[in-house]
Amino acid sequence: MTGLKFFRKLLKDSALPTLPKKSQDASDPQKTFNASFPYMQLDQSIEGSFRLVSLQPGSLGSAPVCTLLNDKWVAGGTSYEALSYVWGDANDRKMIVLNGVVFQVTRNLYSALRHLRYTDRSRTLWIDAICIDQGNVLERNHQVESMGNIYENCKRVILWLGDADHETDLAVSFIHSTCEKLRRAGISFGTRAYNQRLWARNLTFAAGQGLFNPNYVPCWAAVCRLLRREWWNRAWIFQEFVSSPSAMFQVGFSNFDWSMLYAMVRVMYCSSNVVDLLKPYINDPGSTLTDANDMVYARLKRESTGFKQKISLRNDSHIDRSQPSYFAYLINCQRPRGCGDPRDKVYSILTMTNSDLRLILQPDYSKSARWTYIRAVKAHIEVYRNLDILCYSMHGSSSTTYPSWCPDWEQSQRRSILGAALQDVKYLASGPHVADAAFSDDDATIWLKGFRIDTIRAAQVETPFRTFSWKITPTGPTCNWDLQLMALRWARTAVKGNDLPLRDRDQESWDENELQVVREISLKNLALTLVAGYYTTKTSYTSKPPDLEQDPATREWWPANRPEYFRQVYERTWGRTVIQSEHDRVGLAPKETQKGDEIFIFRGCCTPVILRGREDGAYSWIGDSYICGAMEGEAMVGLKEGIYQEEAIAIR
Repeated sequence: MTGLKFFRKLLKDSALPTLPKKSQDASDPQKTFNASFPYMQLDQSIEGSFRLVSLQPGSLGSAPVCTLLNDKWVAGGTSYEALSYVWGDANDRKMIVLNGVVFQVTRNLYSALRHLRYTDRSRTLWIDAICIDQGNVLERNHQVESMGNIYENCKRVILWLGDADHETDLAVSFIHSTCEKLRRAGISFGTRAYNQRLWARNLTFAAGQGLFNPNYVPCWAAVCRLLRREWWNRAWIFQEFVSSPSAMFQVGFSNFDWSMLYAMVRVMYCSSNVVDLLKPYINDPGSTLTDANDMVYARLKRESTGFKQKISLRNDSHIDRSQPSYFAYLINCQRPRGCGDPRDKVYSILTMTNSDLRLILQPDYSKSARWTYIRAVKAHIEVYRNLDILCYSMHGSSSTTYPSWCPDWEQSQRRSILGAALQDVKYLASGPHVADAAFSDDDATIWLKGFRIDTIRAAQVETPFRTFSWKITPTGPTCNWDLQLMALRWARTAVKGNDLPLRDRDQESWDENELQVVREISLKNLALTLVAGYYTTKTSYTSKPPDLEQDPATREWWPANRPEYFRQVYERTWGRTVIQSEHDRVGLAPKETQKGDEIFIFRGCCTPVILRGREDGAYSWIGDSYICGAMEGEAMVGLKEGIYQEEAIAIR
């Protein structure tokens, strides 16, 4: 089980906490309850101008007292720490003293200030709610644009997870004691220790120390719940956690370095022992708690390579900011995260993208979320000449706010992403061609250069039609789809590309031996289709069909290592249906796909796209798809030979 997938199974409750929504207008209490505070204006003509707050010493029982300082980034300038925290409910406020004036902050920030202040000296911090004049839109635009530099230039970032309780005390104590045992054994969990041999040694040591004993279940469960704190669901944590030179988690008065949490994460997701221990806390594998592992892993890869331009957001992937899929993937990672202002789902990751895109897509809080999301799509296409960001649109024609081609990143992800996600296998449905796109003045319509290759003859052809699932039984792994029957239904398609004498004969005339040969060929094609064309082995991705083995009891052919194969089918078919086209193509498409929908190839899009005709002559975007025989530029050959006709397709 990989680390990213382990975290999806880690917790008893699948739903992450959601921050309360806040309005985007001037009446937003978060922007107005300190409207009368006399901020000293920042000189925005000076690059790197920002404010710091000096947290004065005090005891736990007194209200925090702070002083604002204007500053700028210079070599050897003021040393400060940056605070990363959850704002919380804007209506639940407490009073602090700022520059001798009463200043309102949310309860969570108030608690953070009380726990972070020293008793004998001041502490210099950067805190967005205090250091930015939230009622000044121009200043907010300027400071959000500079936030990456603020975190990169701080001494360290403090990741405030919230108040302590008995369970967090148990978790922090367990983290410290376990890491101390690792240190004493000479096992490093810093950046240089990231390799399988050392982690295998780590696990062996952990087992020897009895850390997988059932007595430790409350400890491991407490660590898991620590990773469920609201902080992990914030939109800004990518930038705040990854960009800073050093990071420290704090809960109550207790703290620990990020690498200590990483050590615990590695032990948890590398060991089946912990999985077994935590079975009472495991829920549906579709639940989402990859954030903690993503963040810790990203920091590890960033520090081990030393390049700020590259971070890792998935296991074993070095992702360059210049890659088109990088920006689209980053925004999509923001879908489940709490965001008081939906525009921050875009603005919170801007400093992690390349400079050309940042130049076009500058923060502007005077514009709506709709304008921001559409602008993000247009900027992506303009900079990268690539349409993969459209593959994240999942609402079809059901949205009254957004065009069908524009992703609504406030909407939960409803299906697997195929070619647009960051992965080692890349589809090239349109070959090396770049996008050719134009937009209407009102941004309601996009025109894309492409061509139709087929029409959907049947959707929901999986047998039976329901979400794919599988389980281990006394007789072996089994799934709820009848793969043998599906393969036989596609027999004619399976033999079309094979030099078999029965290809020109009616299917009813095939004898049992011929059926067995065809079933094996067809199952290989089906097996590859159900994992969207790439099957992950222990060492690599492959575009070859999974190995098959025959069940001696039934003489039926099945993919070898069925549990691993079924797990991958579960992931790739999430929110999708198996389709068959008029020309006997088979593939995976969004579950909303219907008979009569059309399959298009667009320049600059890595996968074929399903569109649905509208009464006004335009189309609605349904989504990306995997179509057998159309993923590696094959259709472009047909275009060159005149089989297809290219045109500008209007999508609304």
